[in-house]
Amino acid sequence: MMMVAIADRALIVTLNAEHLGYRTQDIFGVL
Repeated sequence: MMMVAIADRALIVTLNAEHLGYRTQDIFGVL
């Protein structure tokens, strides 16, 4: 059960990191 929670947390962090990366690219693209 603990491993599933850790896996979900890692997946969420990865998705957030990718989203932040795309957002940063958009900002620099505008600049």
